[in-house]
Amino acid sequence: MRKMTIRSQDSYIEINSEDIKNIIETFDGVSEVRNISDSTGKNIMGFNVILSNDYIEDLLKNQIEDIDYPLDEEGETILFEQSEYISDALIDNIREFLERRYNIDDFHGAYDIYKVSLEEGIGLTLTLSFGQVKNERCYKLASSINDRNIQS
Repeated sequence: MRKMTIRSQDSYIEINSEDIKNIIETFDGVSEVRNISDSTGKNIMGFNVILSNDYIEDLLKNQIEDIDYPLDEEGETILFEQSEYISDALIDNIREFLERRYNIDDFHGAYDIYKVSLEEGIGLTLTLSFGQVKNERCYKLASSINDRNIQS
């Protein structure tokens, strides 16, 4: 677990990664969240998030009907592109929630997708920063975590 003191519009507040994990778990489609903030470095929180295959199928009903099984290259491309849209929406939802709850306006978040499957759902590494670290570094860190996990 990581605790951070961050500036809200009115004062400084303490926020911890377990609270953020619990918030992420409340979003539609999230089936699993693992807090990996202890491995992300200072000023960044990290999470491995799995979006359920049922949620993905419900969202992508029309596109899935047009995809041939097993997935060909075009089908995989469509599924990956849709996974990016879904992951972008997740980041936006987290940002909106945190801005409302903690009155913060300096939030950065990024993700790197490591699994896209109609059978297993979407797996992504999510990194969040509250002002200290910008989006590009958050993305590089998420990607680096995924690369390390693939190699081990």
